[in-house]
Amino acid sequence: MDVNPAAIAEGLKHLGEAFAVGLAVYKVRQEWGLNKDAIEAIGSLLSGTGELLGLVKGKDEAVPSSLLALHTALVTRAFGTAWQQHWFDDARMAPGLEKLSRWRKVFLSSKEREQRGVIQKALDEALGPLAETKPLGEGDAQETFDELSALLETPLGTSAYRRLWEAFLRPRTDDERGPSVCLIDRNAPGAKRAFERQYTLAYAEALASPAGAEVRQRLLAMEGVRSQMLRELLLRGMSTWKRQHVFGGIEAPGVPNMPLEGIYVEPDGIHEEHRGDRESVQRAPIQQLIGELLREHRIVVVRGDFGHGKSLTARSLACGWAAQYLTENATVSPDLVYPVFVKCGQDFTNHEPSLDRTLPRALMNRARDMGIELPLKDCVFAPPDRGERVVYLVDGLDEVAFTAGEVEAFFKDLDESTGERHRAVVFSRKGVIPPSHKLQNIPVVDVAPLRVSAEREGEEEGGQVAAWLKNWNRLSGEPEITVQQLASRGLLDVVTTPIVLFMAALTWNAEGGAAGAPQTRAAIYEQFFEQIARGKCKQDRDRQGEVRHGPVDEASKKLLDSLVARRAVAAPRSADEELGARALAMLWLMGRVAWEGQRRTHRGDELTVHDVTNIVRDELGIRNDSRAEELVRIGVLLVLQADHHGGNDRILFGHKSFREFLVARHWADRLRRIVAVPEGSRGEIERDLLGARLLGDDDGTFEFLTELLKGAGWADAEREALHGWATQCFHNEAPAFRDQYVPLWSTDQRPPLREAALAIGSVCIRERGIVTTRPDVLRTMLAGFWIANERAIVVAPRLSAEAANLSGANLVGANLSRANLVGANLFGANLSGANLDGANLVGANLSRAHLVGANLSRANLSRAHLSRANLSRAHLVGANLSRANLVGANLVGANLVGANLVGARLKDMRHDATTKWSDEFEPPAGASADLVDDSSEPLND
Repeated sequence: MDVNPAAIAEGLKHLGEAFAVGLAVYKVRQEWGLNKDAIEAIGSLLSGTGELLGLVKGKDEAVPSSLLALHTALVTRAFGTAWQQHWFDDARMAPGLEKLSRWRKVFLSSKEREQRGVIQKALDEALGPLAETKPLGEGDAQETFDELSALLETPLGTSAYRRLWEAFLRPRTDDERGPSVCLIDRNAPGAKRAFERQYTLAYAEALASPAGAEVRQRLLAMEGVRSQMLRELLLRGMSTWKRQHVFGGIEAPGVPNMPLEGIYVEPDGIHEEHRGDRESVQRAPIQQLIGELLREHRIVVVRGDFGHGKSLTARSLACGWAAQYLTENATVSPDLVYPVFVKCGQDFTNHEPSLDRTLPRALMNRARDMGIELPLKDCVFAPPDRGERVVYLVDGLDEVAFTAGEVEAFFKDLDESTGERHRAVVFSRKGVIPPSHKLQNIPVVDVAPLRVSAEREGEEEGGQVAAWLKNWNRLSGEPEITVQQLASRGLLDVVTTPIVLFMAALTWNAEGGAAGAPQTRAAIYEQFFEQIARGKCKQDRDRQGEVRHGPVDEASKKLLDSLVARRAVAAPRSADEELGARALAMLWLMGRVAWEGQRRTHRGDELTVHDVTNIVRDELGIRNDSRAEELVRIGVLLVLQADHHGGNDRILFGHKSFREFLVARHWADRLRRIVAVPEGSRGEIERDLLGARLLGDDDGTFEFLTELLKGAGWADAEREALHGWATQCFHNEAPAFRDQYVPLWSTDQRPPLREAALAIGSVCIRERGIVTTRPDVLRTMLAGFWIANERAIVVAPRLSAEAANLSGANLVGANLSRANLVGANLFGANLSGANLDGANLVGANLSRAHLVGANLSRANLSRAHLSRANLSRAHLVGANLSRANLVGANLVGANLVGANLVGARLKDMRHDATTKWSDEFEPPAGASADLVDDSSEPLND
């Protein structure tokens, strides 16, 4: 067969570049691609005659030469990555690299350049003979199909890989006089198996990159093996997650590349187990703990507050199982775990709590993440077979709009969907997870905050926080930050969650002292977002302040001008202040967009780029100027992210706490405007706060707002005015509508605003809550939520509501600490889990009230009516129950240590060995524990 030497040389040059890209950093490998000329050159090399006759699939359809060319380039690139990893710690064989061009890397010293010549000879020797082989497609159709299948499914079995391995294993020198060198250390124990593992994972990375898109699509065109091909592709994509940025596609000035494997510090998990009277607490590295529990249980729940690392742990587990599945020696072992990753916020449909119905959508979305577009009804998205060993990783259950009943239905469905071979791990915030008695013995693992002390062998001083800082210092390229420096600024108690630690590190000023350091999470978040927004403005100017990237610079200026005209932000007083003012303008718009997202979610919709455009037009007054609209949209999307799957351009927030902080910031801005204008002018601003709820179960928005209101940015006079507005707003029962004015109870948006006003007025001034003016004012607010089939979240510490009429009210989890409820009617009310610490309930009627797990420590219940009240597991430490009526009350598991029971009526009171009494008190004979109704089902929902 005649071979064109020029074609061979050109093809080998491009394959050499592919090998060099394999040596490069991950980001370069992800961005690398082959142009048309390179693909044709490699295809020409592989055809031997300058044209590939065609890889026959079946009898009719031919596979283009580009497929084999791309695949061989991916193999060569992956081999380069594996070779670099093989010699990772050897400066002679894997020396430092410098950039010669955008893609190509060369060795630095003269000896290293000689070594490069050895490598190039090995590449030529390995890949050159490919030109002399018989092209695929010259045999019969079945032989060609079998060869192609093996070629694509098993990268270790390809001709290119085998030739590279043999060439790099053969001793060689760069000239006849030099010493003989092996490019692969075959004498190291387990070297071949380790190299094959590194290569397999590197090939998975290459296949999951944009350069592998055509190969991925071609694999899925192979009839009969499409489902297996999709699985292999998804697993290969999942195995590369360790190299992906922990915030997905976010790119912002000053934020270094933070791959999962480079920044993640495994937190501890805590598992409490109750068996009869015995209680055990296990604390261990969380992935280890999850693995141990999965051996005995079909479902494991992992819960934790935002920013603790739940999702990073889920992704780390998925990545590890996927890598193990791909790199095991056995063909397909029945003991290999097939991980299926479910992103709840993306994959679940609201009000459809079924894993089986969600799985096809989850598989489709994971395929889309890799650039594979297939319809949902495609048979390749069928759920795994019941005989396979599968673990479903269900991440972010709190991000789905499920009611409490739907969450319970989901766990019931999950129980039916799992079995001996199928397991599931559910990751969520705490507030979404049902109580333990409804989980049917499903173990719960709590994600612990990062430790600031060394507790395990091999840990350095500073524990997990020190380990995280070590990773950050390596990635950031900035001056080192230490645990001791954090401690000197009083930040150790704030930064024990990874997300806050990241923000503190990103906004760190090495020159700053303790006086100027942020002390709250809200302050750290503010600095973080301001730095991101400021950086986006700043990057568009060079050192002389001249505009370098006009469109983005113009966008921030348009936005600032509009907000200054509307007095939403202060006008800069000098050119030096303008950059900061533009950043604040961008922050204003980000907060407004976040609140709009909250409204959309409340209605069951998604926030899109189109919604941002409407805000620009309708609220900022930037109309009839398509260029200006586009520029402002660009400005806000520089910080937020857009998901373009399906063409819907959804707005994403990178992390749920980002959205919570931005919503809190927007509310703080609106509240400041409210207190700055006369009462008669507040209605329009209040309407900006309608359309969604500020408070939510297991939601950090109100905590952020509380920190902002108590911070130095608010003067005492402003807080005093805010307390007055909150009191007035809470008492205002007139219906309110933002978008329409049909006076229907079901569309009244006033109750959520009253709920927020009650909470704001209760916390904005220390030691002073809201004083009610009518006995039924709180009841009317609760009624609005009852009509909407929702539960009000009552945050009202120090509320003064004497003789309040709250019979039958649903006050589950209410914060009524130190409230004045003298003589209140709470007959049959549901106060399960409520905080009534120090509350004044003298003479209150709590008969038949549901107080399971309520905190009544130090509460004054003198002369209170508690007959037949369910006080099981209630905390009554130090409570005054003198002359209280406890006839028939349920006190099983209650804690009454230090309680005053002088003159109390205790006839037929239920208690058992778990009830704790004061040492000097002799409890009466009570009903046996098995007769006690200890249900925590709400009486009123």
